Parts: sequence; C-alpha cells; structure tokens
Amino acid sequence: MRHRIALLSVLFAALPQLVAAVSEDALRLRNLGLAELENEQPAKAEELFLQLVPLTPDDPLPLANLAITALRQQNFEAGIEWIEKSLAKSPDQPELLTIKAEILQWSGQPEAALPVFRRAADLAPDSVEIQYALARQASTLPSEEAAAAKSEALERLRTLRPENLVVLMQSGQLQLAAGDRAAATGTFLRVKEVIWQAPAAASQLLEQILTALEAGDFEASRVPSLRLENVVKITPMFKEGLRELSPGIQGVPLTRFVDEPPATSFGEPLAVKFSSSPLSDTGTTRGGLALGDFDGDGRTDWARLTSGVPG
Repeated sequence: MRHRIALLSVLFAALPQLVAAVSEDALRLRNLGLAELENEQPAKAEELFLQLVPLTPDDPLPLANLAITALRQQNFEAGIEWIEKSLAKSPDQPELLTIKAEILQWSGQPEAALPVFRRAADLAPDSVEIQYALARQASTLPSEEAAAAKSEALERLRTLRPENLVVLMQSGQLQLAAGDRAAATGTFLRVKEVIWQAPAAASQLLEQILTALEAGDFEASRVPSLRLENVVKITPMFKEGLRELSPGIQGVPLTRFVDEPPATSFGEPLAVKFSSSPLSDTGTTRGGLALGDFDGDGRTDWARLTSGVPG
C-alpha cells in the first residue's frame, strides 16, 4: 500500500504538465496498466500496455512495461523482444537495462545478465536499487569479473547508504576475503555500533571477528562473519535495510513518460493565516483530534492535538 500511494502521488502531481503532450487515453491506459501490475495481474496489464503502444509510438514506457508483464508470466523470450524494442528508443536508460538484465537472470542466463547490470550501474551511480541489484547478481557468480562488479557496487553503496546493515555486513565479508585488515576492522566496529537490536549471540560473534582481525588471522574471522549475518538477518534493522535496497518485486516498471517531468514539488506556497479556536469547554491535558476551518479557506481542516494546557 505504501508503494501504491507513493506511485499515485507521482502520477497525479505531474498530470497538469502532461495534458498537452500526452492524450488522456494514454494517461488512463498507463495508470490502469500500472495498477494491474500492482495488483499482480500481468495478463490484464499486458492488454492495457498493448493498447498504449500506438498512442505513444516514440516512448519506451509501454514496451518496457510489456517486457515486465512477459517476465511475470515467465515468457522470457517475449520479454527480451519487448525490452530490446524499448532500448532501441532509449539505449542508455539504466532502468531499461536493469529490466533486460533481470529477464536474462530469470531465464537462466546469469553470465549474460552481469555485464548488462554493470552497464546500468555505471549509468546510474546514485541509484541504490540498481547498485544493489548488481551486487546481488554478482554474488551468484564465481568469476573474477563478478567479484570486481560486486566490489564496485558495494563501494558505491557504502557512500549512498553508509549505515545500512546489509551493506555493512556484505562489505565486511568482502574486505575479509580481500585481506584488507584495516577496512574490515573499521566495518565490523561500525556493525558493532549499529546492531543494538541483535540477539546476544551477535555480540559474541563480533568479538571473535575483531579478536581474529587484531591477530591478523583472516581465516578465523570468516566463519564467524557468515554466522553473524545469519544471526542478524532476523532483526528489524536488517530487514529494513533490505527494503531500503530493493523493492522486492519481479521487474520494476517504468512510471513516467519521456516528456513527463518528475514531481519535485507541490507548487508555490500559499499565504495561510491560522486563528486560534477552543477545542474543549472543559480543557484537557491529553492529546486529541479536532475538525474545523482553522485557516479560513472555507474547507474543513484536521488538527492533531499533541498536548493540552493544564487548568
């Protein structure tokens, strides 16, 4: 529900600027198609995006989202065909490359997916979701290229999300594997500071890791680091860290047309004058909820009272 509210906010905030450039039918089909994807109805979404294609022939959105509908129906061949057509219109759009890489990955071609993920990550160095998608994909492959790609992605993620527990844990393990004692020590010391929600076993494992690092014994630190990750996976902090890095859905659809500006504001501020209003004849020292026209615009406002004044 949270993602749906955010998505609809973006769509409707940008609607006035789009009316002249995109037909109402195109907007309606786009919104309905995204809603069907949100409702996990890819076949219905496919019908809507097929209708959208001729209305927006130069836009990659309907083609990319048709690739998403094919992916979610496990029609990988059709998915590749649709995403290639979309990329023909916007070859350097990182979101499109990510969709292609994800289709390749799900179709059993992880080696082919890696360079596509890597290209997308290079084009979007500030995208947390794309960087994590690259790191996650690279983790499944044993090659030197994959190891380098994972290292690059985690380095960017440490800059973008330095307090994220998932990033810290994976970075620490990578630094241990590389034999970087100083970096690994710094990372696990930071882990020690942020895992106050973890079970007691986590503290014991951290002490083993740090003691081994102090002695320069990387072998003795690697197994506890893996066990530590398993222990902290159940914590709210780790789960929240995962949600911060990945949307947790199969294929992220495009939500904006090429000419659609991002919704960056709610418009110019209006001058508002608030007047005081008594909320109770008897007075209260507790919180409450009040309804009334507090700013004089003729419409009902909601106000949450956090505390009252004694007496």
